Amino acid sequence: MGRFINGTTVDISIAPLVLCKRYVPTDQTIAVAAATANDPTITATAPLTADLAKFSTLTVDISGVTRYIYVDADVLAGGTNIPVKGMNFDLPAGNVEFIAKQPIANTTEASFELTANAQEFYFLNNQASSFKDETTVTGEWSVPITTNLQLETPAQNILGNASVDLILNDRECYMWLEYITSACVSSLGFTGKTTREGVICVMEYSESAPGDNIVTISATLSGRGAVTTSNFYDN
Repeated sequence: MGRFINGTTVDISIAPLVLCKRYVPTDQTIAVAAATANDPTITATAPLTADLAKFSTLTVDISGVTRYIYVDADVLAGGTNIPVKGMNFDLPAGNVEFIAKQPIANTTEASFELTANAQEFYFLNNQASSFKDETTVTGEWSVPITTNLQLETPAQNILGNASVDLILNDRECYMWLEYITSACVSSLGFTGKTTREGVICVMEYSESAPGDNIVTISATLSGRGAVTTSNFYDN
């Protein structure tokens, strides 16, 4: 039932995870004290409301320019000292934003493979006025990707660093794979996206620079455990 979306546009996003913790990363707004360029730490003026993993990116608008601040160590919820790396600007007191989902690629389903070495199970249930279609994939699964990203942007920072820290520290990340709602689905009155998401490791990472400030990345997002699926049948 859900397969008629095959071949439509898919968005893939990623977020780093704190070591040894598996959870769904969430956005948060962090109030911070002023800091100067090259400070190794910025200070939150209130405890963090959620974990903040190493390689996360904080953004701040300074005089109309978006600036990136890269987190340099895991900080757990409730913490206030945030180690940062390479901040080459003065940070005024105010709010910085953490957006969990960092887009890797906007592609079509034909451009990658979602593979699993375990059986896929489909459940179709008539629930009131709509169907609910769920897929549970157990065991190992993988999504090979090839994408062009701007150098030193959040997604490129996560992919490159997480692939190295996987070797050093078993660093895991969280991936969202979202099928954009098609015109056919929308005409039926459904507005939600079909998504697959789960814990992954960034493996087989390689990059090249085809042009100024652009990097072509190839990697395999190797999944651990089950894929969580939600979709437009839940309306």
